[in-house]
Amino acid sequence: MPPLVSVVVTAFNQARFLEDAVNSVLRQDYDNIECWIINDGSTDSTEAIAQGLMQQDTRVHYQSQPNGGVSAARNLGARCARGEWVQFLDGDDWLASDKLSRQLAAVDGKHPDRLVIYSDYERVERSGLRQRCEIGSQPPEALARRLLICPDRLADIPFPLLQQAMLLHRSVLAQFSFDETLQACEDRAFGLALLRDGARLVYVPMVAAFYRQHGANLTQNARILRQSYAALFRWVGDRYPDLLPDCQRSLYFLLDTTLEAGEYDLFRAIAPLVQFSSQEALIEEPLRLLGGTLPVRSHQDLRLAVALRRLLPARWLYPHQRGPRLRSLLARFGK
Repeated sequence: MPPLVSVVVTAFNQARFLEDAVNSVLRQDYDNIECWIINDGSTDSTEAIAQGLMQQDTRVHYQSQPNGGVSAARNLGARCARGEWVQFLDGDDWLASDKLSRQLAAVDGKHPDRLVIYSDYERVERSGLRQRCEIGSQPPEALARRLLICPDRLADIPFPLLQQAMLLHRSVLAQFSFDETLQACEDRAFGLALLRDGARLVYVPMVAAFYRQHGANLTQNARILRQSYAALFRWVGDRYPDLLPDCQRSLYFLLDTTLEAGEYDLFRAIAPLVQFSSQEALIEEPLRLLGGTLPVRSHQDLRLAVALRRLLPARWLYPHQRGPRLRSLLARFGK
């Protein structure tokens, strides 16, 4: 008999998408599945929709918890799952109908212990535009370096190891879990742990999942993202300090965006992670803050940047915040 696959669908106020997500599980061309809906404290009609889906198909099961974030919901789903293989799916995304069958076919002849199968995926914009994110078979070191680029627009290649496009052997979840202290970036931390601590990865070239981008995505909340990036980099510094050189470009970007937003607590939290001694080897241009006006070569310069930002409003320092009158005034001053 083919192995049981447990698909864990996590949902927080995603009632309008939940039926599509669960139906993409039930319509797999692989039959031996169970589907766990984990309601992460939703205040919309998520529970009612889940109850209806359970009545329609006995393979659907339901659990709820007070709102604890996607990591806590996935960890609960992993404890509920009875399958040899586990698939995570956010409640606003969906799977390709042949995902499970094709990924499991790649296991043939391989020992499944600590095995992680990953594939490509598509980003689906609100406009309906789709973009294929092709990952390819890459060494763990390259995958880890890409996971440390935050935000994704700083990179010229897609985000790898998207949960929706992965399939995990149960032994993986006996060793690894999602960090419940992270509101976002939990995928990055989980992926880094897999890559550094002994999981075995296999790439299957296919579009395995569809990642929906819309206004309600947590990743659209800029402050939460900055907080999560800062928490991720501190986590890397504590657990894998040898990876900090690969974090520097992202740290520089985060320093300037937190300074622009006046989030001095976040600035101070990540400033100790910046490495100046090897800066020339890590980045082509020197670190510049305050809209590119202040070159920074030491931690003392970082403190100066904070002092200047406290004195001056952001629109004076960051060109994209200036209105026409201020641009004209500064142009005359410059002359």
